[in-house]
Parts: sequence; C-alpha cells; structure tokens
Amino acid sequence: MRRRHLIGALLLLAVALTLGLVWPTRAADGIVRVNPAGGGLLRPDGRPFFVLGYNYEGPFDQAWRMWQGFDRARIADDLARARAGGANTVRIFVQHPLPDEILADDFTKLDAVVQLAADHELFVLVTFADYAERDLTALAEVGRRIAAHYRDHPAILAYDLRNEPQFFTLATAIYPADLPAPLQRSDLVAIYGERVAYADLPAYRASAAGRPLPASWSDDRVYAYANNLAFFRAMIADAERWVLAAPGRSAIGYLSSPEAAGWRPLAEALDGTLRAWITAQTRAIRPADPARPITVGWSNTLLASLPVNGELLEIISYHSFPRATPAGIAGTLTHGATLRRLFPTRPVLFEEVGISNANADEQTSGVLEGAMLLRAYSEGFAGYLKWMLTDLPPVGDPVQDRYGGLRTDSSAKPIHRIMGAFGAYLAATAAAPGGQVVVGDGPTYRYETSDAFYAGGSRTDGPVELRLDAPGQLALRRRGAMLLLATQPGSVTLDLRRLMPAYRTVSAAERRDDAAWVPIDIVLTGDRLTLAIAADRPHRVQFTSWFDPVTPQAECQFFAETGHNLCGAFLAYWQRAGGLTIFGYPISEAFPQLQADGVTRTVQYFERNRFELHTEHAGTDYEVLLGLLGSELSSARRGEPAFQPLSAAPAGREFFAATGHSLGGAFRDYWRNHGGLAVFGYPISEEFQEYRPETGQWYTVQYFERNRFEYHAEHAGTPFAVQLGLLGNQWVDSRGWR
Repeated sequence: MRRRHLIGALLLLAVALTLGLVWPTRAADGIVRVNPAGGGLLRPDGRPFFVLGYNYEGPFDQAWRMWQGFDRARIADDLARARAGGANTVRIFVQHPLPDEILADDFTKLDAVVQLAADHELFVLVTFADYAERDLTALAEVGRRIAAHYRDHPAILAYDLRNEPQFFTLATAIYPADLPAPLQRSDLVAIYGERVAYADLPAYRASAAGRPLPASWSDDRVYAYANNLAFFRAMIADAERWVLAAPGRSAIGYLSSPEAAGWRPLAEALDGTLRAWITAQTRAIRPADPARPITVGWSNTLLASLPVNGELLEIISYHSFPRATPAGIAGTLTHGATLRRLFPTRPVLFEEVGISNANADEQTSGVLEGAMLLRAYSEGFAGYLKWMLTDLPPVGDPVQDRYGGLRTDSSAKPIHRIMGAFGAYLAATAAAPGGQVVVGDGPTYRYETSDAFYAGGSRTDGPVELRLDAPGQLALRRRGAMLLLATQPGSVTLDLRRLMPAYRTVSAAERRDDAAWVPIDIVLTGDRLTLAIAADRPHRVQFTSWFDPVTPQAECQFFAETGHNLCGAFLAYWQRAGGLTIFGYPISEAFPQLQADGVTRTVQYFERNRFELHTEHAGTDYEVLLGLLGSELSSARRGEPAFQPLSAAPAGREFFAATGHSLGGAFRDYWRNHGGLAVFGYPISEEFQEYRPETGQWYTVQYFERNRFEYHAEHAGTPFAVQLGLLGNQWVDSRGWR
C-alpha cells in the first residue's frame, strides 16, 4: 500500500485481550524453507508451515516512523497483541534512519525488534528498501549487512527486496555497470512507434509523469523513459480489456496469453530489467545468508507475472486490497491461483491483504477476510499477512486509517479474534492443509476440514447448527475436546456422533472468563448438544472417549502399552494377519462408527490401521476388513507427481493396471511376504522422498490403499529395513478425535 507520513499522536488506551487458547510455536532453531516437492513452505522440523500474521509499521501513532521515535516497550506490547491475534509472523520495514544506522554497524533497534519477535515466538519477514534510494549498489549493501548479521538467527523468515516496486522503480534505478537495464534504452520505439517526441520533452519534464525524474537526466534518458512508460500503460490497458472479455481471467495471466503476442518485446525488456534489478541486490545478499528465502512484494499484476520472478525468487509475494464483496475476494484468489499456475514450484504468499472498515463494517469485513484467509489455507497458498496490525489515527485518508485487526485503543476487531482462533488451530492440528471453503452472498462462508469447522454469517445447518443473533463468525476445532469461539452471541447445536464418533459421554462444558474456565449449561438430546455461546469468549466441550485407556476385559487380550483390549473376531484377525508387526497396538476399544457408505459398523483403531466388522460376511474371510487409510489420508495429494498413474511399469518393476502404479525392490518383497493385496491393497503412488514429523527424518516411501511403506536405510539387511507407517494414529489425530 502507498506509504504516507502521519501527524498527531494518541495515547494507547488498553492492553491486548487474550483468547486463552494455545498459540503457534516457532522452532527453537533452523530456517523455514521451500518444500522441495514444490508449492509450499516447511518448518525447520519439516512440517508444513502456513505464514499467518500482520504487517507492522510500528505503534499506531508512529506508523512509518517506528525507527525515529523508537519505543521498545510499545513495540513489545504490539507484538504480544499480534501473537494473541494468531500470528506466527510479522512483516517489518527498513525505513529511515535505520539504513544509516546499519551502515554504521548499529543494529541496536533492529536487534531489539527481532529479539522481541523471537521472545513472542514470531518469525520476522524483513522488507528492505522502504525508503527513497535509487542506487542498487547502495541498497544491496544495506541488505547484505542485515543478511550477514542475522545469518544464524532463527527468527528471520525471509527477506523482501522492496515493497511494491513499480515501473518507475525499475526504470529509474541506478544499475551496476555490468547489469544494463533494457528499460533505460529507447530500442522499443522502433517497434511500437514514438509516443513522446524529443520536441515534447520540455513539457514532459514539467508534467506529473516527468517531474519525479532526476533533473540531471539527459534528453535521451527522458525520451527512453517517456516512451517506454507510454508503451507500458498501453499494455496495461490491453490487459484490462482482455480480463473483461471472459470470466475468471486475471491480468496476471495476460502476458502468457496469445493475445499478448504483440507485447512480447516490451515484456522481454521488462523481464530483463527486473532480472538486473533483482540480481544487483541478491548477488550481495545471498552469499551473506544463502539459505534464507528471498521475495519481492508485488502489487503490480503484470510485473508479478514476469518469468524472472520464478527463476530468482524463492517465494512469490502478492498484495491485494479487494472490494468488500464475495466477488472481490474471489478476484484476489484468482490472482493468486494464476501466479501458482505460472510458478508451480514456488510458494505464493498473500503478503499484504485486507479490507478497510471505511468500506465495510467490522463484522462484514471480518467475514470476508476470514473467508479469504481460509481459502488461502485450504487451497495451498503459502500464507496470509493482514494489512495491518492496528488502525491509524483518523487524521488522513479514512480508508487507509481503518485496515487494522485492532482498533486504535488496542481492542480486537472480529478478524483479529478469528485469526487468533485460526492461529491456535494451526498450532494444534495434525491434519494436512485442505478442506473446502464455500462463500455465499450476505456475505457468508462455510469451511470444513477433517478437524475444524468455520462459518461466517448467522446460520448454518448440518452437524454444526449455528444460530447467531447477528451476522458474525464461528470457529470450531477438535483436539480430544471441542473448542469454539464466536464473534456474536447466539447458540450452537452439535451432532456429537458425527463430529466425535468415538465419544462416550460429555464430561464438561465450559466458557473462559478472564483467566478461568467456568461451567455452562447445556441441553443434551440423544447425541445432539446445544449450548448458548457468548461473543468473543472461548468455549470448550470435553468428552470421555473410546480412545481413553480402560481396564482389562475377560476373554480379551489387554495391551498395557496403550491401555486397550482386543477381543473376538478382531483379536483372531490380528493374530492371523500379522499382529503387532503389521497393525501395531490397539489405540481404541471397539465401538460403532458410521461409515462412508452410510452403514454403522463396529470398528477398532490400531496404530497402523482400522479394523471393520462386516457382519454380512460373518464366518468368512471377509468378516473383518481393513480400512483404506492409505487412500483416505492421501486423497488430497493426487496431483503430486508420485501419485500420477503410469501407463507402464519401469524396467524391473511389477505393474498394477488397477491403479496405474508399480512395485519393485524391497517394497515388493515386503508386500508379497506380509499379506499382499488382502492386507495392503494396491500401490497408489510410486516411491518418493517424504519427511516424517514423528521421527524427524526423510524416508523413501510408497503409498498403498491400506498403508504406507517406509524404507529405513539404517536397518538395511535386517527385517526392519521396510516399516509400515502409523496411519491409524495419523488418521485419528488428523480428525481431532483424541
């Protein structure tokens, strides 16, 4: 967004409100890296990482002047509020007088902010060059010094070369002699024709377009700039017409379309200039901190689409401030999806995004931003950084003043509450990113994933029946218990059997008031639980469950390791088909569960699978069948290369036409010797490398309908070289059932 200085000052009136939830934790050391499989980020421990947080310009009445009137205590309070609002990351900006201090080797202020962020378990995305400096060598030196200083600091997430560079930024920069910029030449005039003649240059220099140019520039430089800018504006106009000609188009996709063929010479000049602009900085910064991702914060759709972004940047960052409508946020997601299509191996980050409360009331903007955030997460984007943490004093543009997640008195808006709840969810979930967001008029939205439910509006039906007194939002997550937060008062009815299939009884229902959980009244009718929900207060429903440890039962085998019994047909099958080696210990008792085919069956979960009792096959080999946990857990990964079907098997491997996948080597031997098709099902992927967070190691793995094979090279030549994944644990935990 456009930066502007602020005048006046207001007192900070209140401290942040806490939601009393569990917040995301940052790893003690290491660096967030791009997933080598493409498209996302990985934590230092190898788990998926979704960037969530706020852009931060300093205390609300010192925005863009944070480094001038530096106030460590107020910054610390703000970072605590960002943390309470779900943040795992804050984005900060290098502005005057910080560059001069860095060049003088004075990191006192920047060190203080980075350490405060680390103290609050926040990553920091550092945006360089948020000040007027055209000399790229000078900019690169400041960036190099910052990168070298923080090379080993675990709180740094990434470096952003500049906030929202535009045509002017690229065309007027001072480039090193060995990195010429095509936009600073007039070669394109021969292709597109003269738009500004030499005779018109005096008037051009005095115009709004020409006044920002250095007075020392020669007529040749001004001539090249004026004509290239005219060509660029004409290309933008063509891109806008192209977008309007068909639904679902984004200007980001224009340059790769056949209709843009006539603009290829200009696009190549832009790409070449951007290459020089990025290289002039990164060749100094990368040696200083080789492992840290680098990005650029783009708001210009055409510049964001240039190919060199995918070559020289690890993260593609995009800024968007959509209209306060469902169509507006859909447009933002379309821009992001187009960037992902152009750069499939690069994470795409919504680095600056928000809706001003000058354009929509707080509940409406909260619903729209909540839907946008959840779509970004469910659709595989790298993250969402709200613009900005706090509203600004009402002394300037009322639209820009009211983008904050917090008001100027530090009280939380609904979006801050929902981001706080979502940050708690990210910290606790064992589920992979996914699910589906449905956005409707109103505005409304509904998001369901394996262990969470979010809704915007005032009413939902189904397993979560929501009735709010006025439009707002509900956040619900499951982790053994159910935790709920609403931004408006009302009531919620929960279908416990569908949401928590293994629940036995409700043991407690509570609301958090200040620092304590207090009991609340509920109405329990069969498996339907209804409670009144207060606004902005966490609520919790706790259960006893079939996953809770029990005492030994007669005529069963009891496993003290997990506190569960194994009886009857399930015990007989477990003993016959491989026992502990193949299935692991039981992690639940047997209990009735509604299956995907609409039939309720007795099931029991084990560390590596689920047993299902099919009474229609009683007395046959098919009385006990295994759950298709391999297929179910990998269902969202069918687009990954390893899961793509083959037309034929590679040499030396057995091919299974039923799924289009092959099997060979140690995995084939294990499959044949330990039950084959009946126990493991068909292969549904090829072999590939996968990080396993439960061990902290990378393994060669292959997925089957009913399990995952892992090759442990440290046990090569022993019976333990091939081991089975703990898919029963993974399935149960990804549903939040314990």
